[in-house]
Amino acid sequence: MREPVLVFIAAFFLDIALGDPRYFLHPVRLMGYLASFLENILYSSEKTPRFRGFLFWIFFQAILIGFLLLIFIIIQLISNQIVRYLFLVFILYSSFAVKDMARHIKILIEALKNNQIEKARNFLKNIVGRDTEKLNETEIIRAAIESLSESFVDGFFSAVFWFTAGALIGYYAETDSALCGILSVFFYRSVNTLDSMVGYKNARYEKFGWFSAKADDILNYFPARFVCFFLIVPALFLGGAISGLKTFFSDRKKSLSPNAAHPMAFFAGALKINLGGKAVYGQKTLEKPVIGSQFRDPDMKSLNLALKLFYISAFFSFFGFSTVLYTIILH
Repeated sequence: MREPVLVFIAAFFLDIALGDPRYFLHPVRLMGYLASFLENILYSSEKTPRFRGFLFWIFFQAILIGFLLLIFIIIQLISNQIVRYLFLVFILYSSFAVKDMARHIKILIEALKNNQIEKARNFLKNIVGRDTEKLNETEIIRAAIESLSESFVDGFFSAVFWFTAGALIGYYAETDSALCGILSVFFYRSVNTLDSMVGYKNARYEKFGWFSAKADDILNYFPARFVCFFLIVPALFLGGAISGLKTFFSDRKKSLSPNAAHPMAFFAGALKINLGGKAVYGQKTLEKPVIGSQFRDPDMKSLNLALKLFYISAFFSFFGFSTVLYTIILH
């Protein structure tokens, strides 16, 4: 019964130590290949695009979950517990993106320190969906902090949340809790990957990607709201816990997305900066609501503090969820 706890510990510290490695057979990259293949078969902007988008989502999930279960069956047949454990760790480790996101931000910080604005604009394209060609330093920093706060939920907290939920469901159902946790987080990561690929509100994906975007909104709904409890204590170290909580409750709905503004509002309050505002996406200019409008514009100090809040919150979340798993499953 200790397996879910050990898998979680190993996966988290692997991500902190090594980051998310880029290689051909990375699970998220394989998801991308499968999504592109199915899109080429099913996509149509004219023939029932929403229904085709729904079928695209269903086929994608069925193939992925079926393939994952097949691998587990094979591992069970060869009765190799070491291989089983390593595979569980591998899937969970591949679902985290703490060090990878921090690495992106550190490169951005270095470029801005050296006044390499053009390099910072080009690199920012790796972590945001908006156009970056005309952004000034303040706008680059604002976009980076917004992405960092959203990625804390999308790239880590939601994955931890769903792994823990799945493991506990498996435990109370008196079945394989580690496997249930892995299936849960794998499903979340597959839904999140589809949203990042086809969940855009543009001419191509507004209808075809509608279901994929809604599914991601549903799975991030509770983590996005629950995350503030895991940001309060880390924010105490930065002196912004109270303002973070106040801004969370006042500005958490100031977004076109049902979830994005929740972590963003806490980060804005904790760092005492404003986020949101105008952003260009392709041919569209969006005037997003300003979050933390009572605060100043972000600067380099804000970006460094945001990275610290990101890291400390990741460790605090790890400690909190691992304690829950240990307390319930092992006692």
